[in-house]
Amino acid sequence: MMSQELRTKTIKDLEDLVIVKKNEILENSKNILKGSEKNVKKNLFLRKEIARIKTILNEKILLDSLEEKTNE
Repeated sequence: MMSQELRTKTIKDLEDLVIVKKNEILENSKNILKGSEKNVKKNLFLRKEIARIKTILNEKILLDSLEEKTNE
């Protein structure tokens, strides 16, 4: 997913997406050990995607907290 697409999602959607990606890593690891998955670099790409999602999630949380402080 591109970061522009991620920025349009809500905080809750991003948190759910992180959980889904972590489950994909777990499932992919099992498949690699069983020998049914040939792309061993897939976990690397998934971890990078999780890092991208978490970065945008933290930016959104920080912006929300700053907006709340300025409104007080």
